[in-house]
Amino acid sequence: MLASRSAAIRVLPLIYYLFSLACVLFSSVAEAEEQLCNGRQDLCDRTFSEVAFAGTHNSFTAGFQIAAKNQNNDLMQQLSDGIRYVNFDVYLDEASQKLVLYHSLSSLGQVDFGETCLAVVAFLEANQNEVLVINMEDKANTAAIVATMNETGLAAYAHTYDASSPLTLREIISRGERLVVMRQNSNSCMESTAPECETPAWMMYTWALNKRTEWEFPTISDFNCNLARTDGEPFFMISHWMNPGALTTLLVGKESATIPANQWGVLQPRVQSCWTEAGIFPNFVVVDFYEHGHVLQVASWLNDNWNKSVAEVAAMGVVSLSSSSTPSTPNITTTPTTTTPQPLPSAASPVAHGTSGMLQAMGTVVAFFLSFVAGLLRNIWSRN
Repeated sequence: MLASRSAAIRVLPLIYYLFSLACVLFSSVAEAEEQLCNGRQDLCDRTFSEVAFAGTHNSFTAGFQIAAKNQNNDLMQQLSDGIRYVNFDVYLDEASQKLVLYHSLSSLGQVDFGETCLAVVAFLEANQNEVLVINMEDKANTAAIVATMNETGLAAYAHTYDASSPLTLREIISRGERLVVMRQNSNSCMESTAPECETPAWMMYTWALNKRTEWEFPTISDFNCNLARTDGEPFFMISHWMNPGALTTLLVGKESATIPANQWGVLQPRVQSCWTEAGIFPNFVVVDFYEHGHVLQVASWLNDNWNKSVAEVAAMGVVSLSSSSTPSTPNITTTPTTTTPQPLPSAASPVAHGTSGMLQAMGTVVAFFLSFVAGLLRNIWSRN
């Protein structure tokens, strides 16, 4: 009896070692299989130009006066809801000598650029598998913008896109470079060699990378797919917002005109038409008041069909909303503002992504090894 027990004790370390090794191997395989990139596993091995991003125009204008307002929800809520492309207009406030974001007139509302950068950092830190795009109208000098992004830690996430050798989202995420920054050269620094215009490689010229449709349409019937920017490659930006006229905008804003424009039956057919007319996969679909309508669903439909030829897309005809997959977003429940960024639950967490299959499989492995140990010990004891 003592000899049997001694044998059992001697074999336990080996069993523990094998069990631990199996758990580590299983966890590694499961992690690779279950990684989600921008909420979807199938995006991980696509390059940046093969992915569609839902975006917001003048993303910073929540809380502004009605004439300058293009969004109701603050930046953190937009990111929490699944927006992955944002647009900033960066100016120097002469009075405070700080960089601020405003649209048209600062008297209609403005927010601090540095605090906005900190909010984006908070989101990226809390959501390790999310890739974002910032497109800036850089009205302030480039050096000041870069300095603020460095000081806030946002520049550390910047990715230098190389069209000749593009990385997949998985590779971008693994390198920690989960932010693509573009600037529209609104401060005339493109041809300048002045110190204040020195531009890092990661701050890329928007119109060298993007084709873009026309924008600001008076009525829905005016929507078209004419290109306002034709030279950029390899991305395609669809600008989809209304301009109902100066008087209407001043008195009641743009929201009421935007609501019907953002619906699936208007937005999706336009995106589909622009894809076929331009012959390019749309990467950025940018709207006002994104919470009205279906921009997230349209981006999801694009990602479902990214590898179709132009002829196949044209042959699809009318596409129903029910045929599109449901957009996947991080499991974020808090809604901090851009002025007081708060930590968010990590979207990189397996539970946050609902990987119940992995947990069940791990449970099966644990149960199998416990059963094996129990059977082995019974066998040793029975020999006595």
